[in-house]
Amino acid sequence: MLSSKNSETILSMRRKVLKEQNYKKALDKTNRAVAYLYGCGAQAVYIFGSLVYNTMFDEMSDVDIYVEGLPRGKQKGLFRALDEIFGEIKFDLFFDDDVLRPEIAIKIKKEGKLWKPS
Repeated sequence: MLSSKNSETILSMRRKVLKEQNYKKALDKTNRAVAYLYGCGAQAVYIFGSLVYNTMFDEMSDVDIYVEGLPRGKQKGLFRALDEIFGEIKFDLFFDDDVLRPEIAIKIKKEGKLWKPS
């Protein structure tokens, strides 16, 4: 029989493995989504939030995306397409022509990561 100390260690190790698997899955899907956005004509795609810091990303996290230079006409239908790419992983999508305070866009670009398709 396992002691409670050993079972906690096993559980924490399992959580760590699952967290890493979820992070890698989110990275893969993010790369696919970013490639799709650039293919639609985006000039720049920033990823910000917990995905940028892998130690913070967990099963409750979402992928935060900020897109520059994509005309309104090309934005239509993107949520559905990205939803198919991300599947069960939640995401938030913002565009440079959304009504964001300028300081928020500056913070996203400063603290986020300009993402290029891999």
